[in-house]
Amino acid sequence: MKRVVLIVTMCLLLGCGYRFTLQETRKGPERLKTSAISRSIQKIYIAPFINRTPKRGLENLLVNALVYKFNTGQGVEVVSKQEAEAFLSGEILSYETTGVAYTQGKYTATGRVVIVLKARVEDKNGILLWENPQLSDQEDFQIGSNAAQTEDNRNTAIRRILQRIAEQVYEELIVM
Repeated sequence: MKRVVLIVTMCLLLGCGYRFTLQETRKGPERLKTSAISRSIQKIYIAPFINRTPKRGLENLLVNALVYKFNTGQGVEVVSKQEAEAFLSGEILSYETTGVAYTQGKYTATGRVVIVLKARVEDKNGILLWENPQLSDQEDFQIGSNAAQTEDNRNTAIRRILQRIAEQVYEELIVM
């Protein structure tokens, strides 16, 4: 009798499509949208992002990082607006620079840049295919006695942040 119950239970579990797996999977609609995008979209247009921060030029650096990542990756081609099957757009929501480490004289020796943005992909008809409302990253940079060197260090930190965010967007859209 126990064998019959076990066999019936196994048949029900296998018949309903339930699977036992050791793979970690993403939960929620993002996973389904990611799969649909990576299979159905071959051409994407990367629109200029809206910069809602006082730091000028962040939107250009971000779009450049996204174009570079998509062009060096596989699967989706970056094209003009007229040729596109989908549109990647978004907003840079915040940019913040703070001091995080101090010397004995209470002068800042290390600063930190934090950038927060949101991104979305829509198809030709304006249907939302994917959205991440809060992409953020941070990077520390050295502050020196030379203002020009400090600015170069801050700009390097900004470029690194935007490259990592571009990589995250690409991976969420393309990589399964």
